Amino acid sequence: MTRASSRLGALALVLAAAAAPAPAVAAEIAWTEDLPYGLAWGMTLKQVLDAGIRVEYGKLQGEFGHEYLAFDLPPQLGDEDQVFLYFGYDDRLWRIAVHSRGYSDEGTGTALVKRYDELKAALDARYGAGEEFLHLHDSAVAVPKRTVGTIQIGASWRFTEYRTPGEHIQLGIRARNLWTGYIALYIKNLDLEPKAIADAEANAKAVAAGEDTPFPAPHLSLEQDTD
Repeated sequence: MTRASSRLGALALVLAAAAAPAPAVAAEIAWTEDLPYGLAWGMTLKQVLDAGIRVEYGKLQGEFGHEYLAFDLPPQLGDEDQVFLYFGYDDRLWRIAVHSRGYSDEGTGTALVKRYDELKAALDARYGAGEEFLHLHDSAVAVPKRTVGTIQIGASWRFTEYRTPGEHIQLGIRARNLWTGYIALYIKNLDLEPKAIADAEANAKAVAAGEDTPFPAPHLSLEQDTD
């Protein structure tokens, strides 16, 4: 048996350990359009607000543009905890990040991996088989309770990437602490990405040089009518 097959065998044993029962969540992705939550690429922040989605400021003028945390969204995965919307400096939606609730099994990540596999199967059915990247650190193979901890420090990883002509989708396992992990789903528009990144880099360069930013932070009111 090769070293690689031995490691994969050990990994299979670790990830096949019995998991505690978890609340029922969708085994399929719920959205039928190109994007979840009724969103569309290129939407402005005002258009998102007009669609009845409530947002709060996240990180403005960041590496991905302006980040907002979205609320009052129809459940699409069943276990989402946070949804982040990213707008370029031209006020166009180009990236979405969805984080699930936390899954904790004393650090083994068994329920976490089960949920990841469910979503991966659903995304495979939607986009075709993705390219998976998987590595489990030796310490996690030896002591399964260290699995989530090794993910947190970047010593272990598991994620799958999908590409369409205009989108890049990544499904991955992330860690909040040594014991609790979550599923992260990232979707970005490949046509809007170059300008969003170029503008963010130009902004960061200006700020580092002590110059006025070419892209002031937005001042659009996030208050919405409640009538």
